[in-house]
Amino acid sequence: MRRIVMVEEDPDQQPLFFAGFLAETPNAEQRRRISTGLVVDVKHSPKGADAGMKIALSLGSWSDARATGVLRYIYSSGFRTRLIPKPKPIGGVCDVTRFEAEDIPMAYGTAIPMAVPKVSAPPAHTYDLRTATSINGGRSSRVLLPNQNEKPRLTNEMRKALKDQGYTEGLAEALIKNKIAFPLSIWVVDNSGSMANRDGHRIVETAAKSNIKLVSCTRWAEMQQTVEYHIQMAALLRNPTVFRLLNDPGKVAGPQQFSVAERNERYLSEDVAIAQQVMLNAAPSGVTPLTEHIHEIRENVRALEPSLRSDGTKVVLVLATDGLPSNYRGISDAVSKREFEEALRSLEGMPVWIVIRLCTDEEEVVKYWSDLDAELELSLEVIDDFVGEAEEVNSHNKWLNYGLPLQRMREMGFHSKLFDLLDEQQLSKGELRDFCRILFGDNLMDGVPDPEADWKGFYRDIQRLVEGENKTWNPVKRRLEPWIDMKRLKKDYGGGWLW
Repeated sequence: MRRIVMVEEDPDQQPLFFAGFLAETPNAEQRRRISTGLVVDVKHSPKGADAGMKIALSLGSWSDARATGVLRYIYSSGFRTRLIPKPKPIGGVCDVTRFEAEDIPMAYGTAIPMAVPKVSAPPAHTYDLRTATSINGGRSSRVLLPNQNEKPRLTNEMRKALKDQGYTEGLAEALIKNKIAFPLSIWVVDNSGSMANRDGHRIVETAAKSNIKLVSCTRWAEMQQTVEYHIQMAALLRNPTVFRLLNDPGKVAGPQQFSVAERNERYLSEDVAIAQQVMLNAAPSGVTPLTEHIHEIRENVRALEPSLRSDGTKVVLVLATDGLPSNYRGISDAVSKREFEEALRSLEGMPVWIVIRLCTDEEEVVKYWSDLDAELELSLEVIDDFVGEAEEVNSHNKWLNYGLPLQRMREMGFHSKLFDLLDEQQLSKGELRDFCRILFGDNLMDGVPDPEADWKGFYRDIQRLVEGENKTWNPVKRRLEPWIDMKRLKKDYGGGWLW
């Protein structure tokens, strides 16, 4: 058992982020403290900070039945040699305070949170979500493209953070290349009433670092975990990302539309804090009015279209949903489906790449979206949850360990025909070589023989590269394994288990 420690330390007022798991179910008094921010001791204080400093943490969600409460994130600013006066917590998020409370033991940290980039700390306060609503200006407000004169690059900070999350060097490089091609992402997040159904799956890392559990939860809890991850990823990569809740969560919860990294970088910590508060406060309710959102987003993209075409870039549109499109009475019939499909068709020919992230196992819903993928002439991909997608990939490419970074990349709109093929067919030898180039990176793949011409040489070099990477959790076999099963690779491409 371990108590949570500081993830980043920097004397220059570096925002600090924390994540971890409760090692025991909190008692009634601890739950009360959790509702306003859990307090733990700082194990390694930044230079000049008071030795007795306490840090307040916000709780994302936890279960009475299991000791797997997930600590989410906060930021704290202005450390130096003083403590910030106790703020009034909103949405369960506090800054540095003088709370006095016993620590709750912590198990090993989670594989889900992303390290957060160093940004200038905003003024020390908790953000008023009513103000945030006016800043965002409503869900149909215009969206902005980043300055294309600033070429994205993989910084050492990004590289380390991604490596800590299990990304290979090649995958980290691929994310930056994808950012150049897709400079803006727009998410439509389903918060309809059906998201309260309990057939979701949340990823939980246990005290044993090598083991990850999938915990049953509501679809909304699965959605919260997914969106919170991509909030952090958008901040880390400085990737402008707009999030639109399907239904207005109400003034208390916060704005229906919010964004990360769309404004000046000095607002990055504020963007993250607001986004996390909204996702924490929002609750499932309402219907599934996808059609109106598509119309509004089409107008957003149309305004950006000249710049996008000039630069040869596209917008990523992620529809994260659990259901079928409905009208405002909640009726999903032939008429509402046809209207939605016509709205999607209106995007044909526009610079948009569409990802459907499903949060349900309902056969009717899965079939609807899969059929839509086959029917529409759109750049579109349908993605299941982590385990479901891994099983589909395994049915065609058993040699590949479908690690969580691959799932997260596809969720955020990473566009590669090879990734699309993984759950559709076995890759050819040429496609296998190109996939390995994405996985390991151009530098490491330089000099690797063409498998069509020299299979043994290719196999030997790939084995060396695989051995140089950390293992990643295999969601099919449910244990840590290498990225590539070399024995299976030999069987599938080398003509059998033996040469």
